[in-house]
Amino acid sequence: MEVTEFDNLGYKIIRNLYNPILLKLPMPGVLGKYSYRSSNLNNFKFKEEDSQVPGSIGCYTHPFFELAYDEIKPKIEQAIGEELYKTFYYNRFYFSGQKLQEHKDRKAAEVVCSIHIESTIEEQWPFWIKTLDDNVVSIKLNPGDGVIYKGAECSHWRHSMPGDGYYHQIVMCFVLANGNYAGFAGDGGLSRREWTMIQTSTGELRPYTDRMKK
Repeated sequence: MEVTEFDNLGYKIIRNLYNPILLKLPMPGVLGKYSYRSSNLNNFKFKEEDSQVPGSIGCYTHPFFELAYDEIKPKIEQAIGEELYKTFYYNRFYFSGQKLQEHKDRKAAEVVCSIHIESTIEEQWPFWIKTLDDNVVSIKLNPGDGVIYKGAECSHWRHSMPGDGYYHQIVMCFVLANGNYAGFAGDGGLSRREWTMIQTSTGELRPYTDRMKK
């Protein structure tokens, strides 16, 4: 198998990945975390605070992004040369002064694509990542641009957001279909996508659905 930039560095930038107009979601009126378990917009759990970025607005698998998730997946597969299973996606509205602490993601976010949707701040707000060769890289994205990265291997963060207004982005998360974390497809049953178990050639039980293959 050919070794790619993504394999060596742990990230890859894709310009003009998706039309940002198709990703614009009206901002919820209440700060906090919204977790959706079905395609019904009224069916969600609400917490008063997004614990990772207090004071922001975050949405776990909001139904609005389902089509984009389907359409972006093959673009990521082509970019990294690997077949993927879907796990979950999460969009967030950041506000002035908020930051994302340096961290690595859980296993269900083995491969992540962070996409800039829109912002009302004047300057670009960089995304920072520590690459697999131990360099620290600052990445600036325009609306519709995405950066694919190995979320469970590469530390990543954002410094305090400058200016006034908001910054809206989404992370779309996957696992490698032939990787060690394939069992996290469907986010272990947390996401609303129904899935069943199949038996692999080695006898391992693995979650699978046709929607995850799309």
